[in-house]
Amino acid sequence: MNDLDAFAPQPEIVRIGERDVAVEPIRVRQLPAFGRAVAPILEALNAGQDPAAVALRMSQNVVDLVIAATDLDRAFIEDRHPDDLVRLLSVVLRVNADFFARRLAPALTEAMQAATEMASGPASSPTSSGKATASTKSSA
Repeated sequence: MNDLDAFAPQPEIVRIGERDVAVEPIRVRQLPAFGRAVAPILEALNAGQDPAAVALRMSQNVVDLVIAATDLDRAFIEDRHPDDLVRLLSVVLRVNADFFARRLAPALTEAMQAATEMASGPASSPTSSGKATASTKSSA
């Protein structure tokens, strides 16, 4: 992948039944639904739970995640075999891995560090600012 591909990534085509599905990186309009679907899955995986058990227990989240990322009709996804869902999920995660792992995570980490530094920066105490204000008034 060259630098130009990062700006205009090509969709990955996956054959589901008789249909070719183009899986592209998610768009901003898809982020809210994608985030709602993936958050509990990631939480469970980060807690060390078995991925297969998580996928089975949170299968509705997996369906919602795939629908959010592909804009496929719910009926189309729900009428597929589980193998098709797993293949679609795998492609969705692969196509979007660069964004989440290499771009979003570092950007969020950097933003959080900047916010923490700003919050913990030097602040004037009420006592010191009160004295400065009093001395300023008396010299005026």
